[in-house]
Amino acid sequence: MSQKKFLLGLGAFSSLAITLFALQKLILNDFPSKSNIAMIYFLYASALLATLHTAIFWLRLELLETRGCGLPKNTPRYIDYCITIIIAVGLFQINFSEDSMAKYITTISGTKQDILTNIQNAAQKHLDTDCKPDSGLLVEVCESMGRENCKQKKRFTTEFCMKTAEILNQKNMENYILEVTSKDTEYLNHPIEFIATNGGPQAVYSPLKRFVNQLSSSVEYSKTSINSESKLALNWIIIILLPLIIALRALKTSVEIFGKL
Repeated sequence: MSQKKFLLGLGAFSSLAITLFALQKLILNDFPSKSNIAMIYFLYASALLATLHTAIFWLRLELLETRGCGLPKNTPRYIDYCITIIIAVGLFQINFSEDSMAKYITTISGTKQDILTNIQNAAQKHLDTDCKPDSGLLVEVCESMGRENCKQKKRFTTEFCMKTAEILNQKNMENYILEVTSKDTEYLNHPIEFIATNGGPQAVYSPLKRFVNQLSSSVEYSKTSINSESKLALNWIIIILLPLIIALRALKTSVEIFGKL
């Protein structure tokens, strides 16, 4: 057992030295060339895997010699906790996600000009179709499923139509929407239709509400100042930690199989 323990200790020391050498190349000033970075990275990952395995099984032999028992039975669970903590580091990326969110909004909703065009079209449709005197402004709105509680209520009120027209009358539509319309919750939350559901009448809102929200979010996230250097540094740290996560996961399996836990 002593010889096996010696070999494991020697292996742990050697692989640790290689790990530190490769890690120093990856994160300190002595960076590898572009052609060598993949080789250094996989050397680091392999050496890290070997370090953890040889170290844990050296510890197992040490505990058997000194205490007469191997690794604690909860060791795999402790390894799981370590993996979770390391993965949680990735959550810090949310602090640098504003530009990604802005690009996502553009992908889903279109550019700022596309959203403004959607707002203009939706507002014009309301004025051309829904706000005319003969367009059937009165619709039946049920406060409950019982017919006796139904009443007549205007779907497109005069105030709603006037505010919609005001959007189209602006020379700087974007600024008006951001400064006025987006803050007018009564206007945006004005129901234009009610549909019957099992839970009662369900309000339907103008598509203007969705488009105004898209525009506000797009502008807000686009204006956010991001420290690109910090973001790139964090991304690189996460790449460096990835082999550690893989090594710990493999270590957990090895401990469960060969450590008899």
